[in-house]
Amino acid sequence: MKSSLAFLILFFTITISNAQTETGNLLVGGEVFIDFTGEKQKFGSTTSDVSNTFSISARPKVGYFFMDGLVAGLELNFQSSSTKFDDDEKVTTHGFGVGPFARYYLDNGLFGEVFVGVGSVKVEAPFFGEQKSSLFGYRLGVGYAIFLGDHIAIEPSIMYDRESQKVKDSDAKSILSVIEIGIGLKAYLDFR
Repeated sequence: MKSSLAFLILFFTITISNAQTETGNLLVGGEVFIDFTGEKQKFGSTTSDVSNTFSISARPKVGYFFMDGLVAGLELNFQSSSTKFDDDEKVTTHGFGVGPFARYYLDNGLFGEVFVGVGSVKVEAPFFGEQKSSLFGYRLGVGYAIFLGDHIAIEPSIMYDRESQKVKDSDAKSILSVIEIGIGLKAYLDFR
């Protein structure tokens, strides 16, 4: 057990290098999130399925290291989900967002990240038709860059997202707060 722990510490120490996060380098990559959600309701001794949701989102990003350890750039967000209810009704949601992000790396591979973005969401449902909303959101999080060589890193992270959607031509507004655990893949390119 102690030798396994020592090996992991040595592995992470060797794979972290400051060369990837130096001024002038470029960060390219993104994250993909896939989610399956099932909702059930229980009344007395009877349990019934209410809905099943499948959603996928992708976040490609590109950034430039303006100083050692500090990268800033642009991130796109694509999201799509489909919810099927027990009465065979189906609701689909498609969203797009864009905004700047900034990330700061410590010498040990830990990083903090912030993102602010705007976008739009379209929801289609048989019981109210099509509904379009404008979107504003931000994200704060921390992660760890595990370098697999000189230019590629796997990055597990935990993020807090807060999103506000305002329905067009309406006073309706919804606010969504989410804590995400994800993993990303990044390329660190040297253009100096």
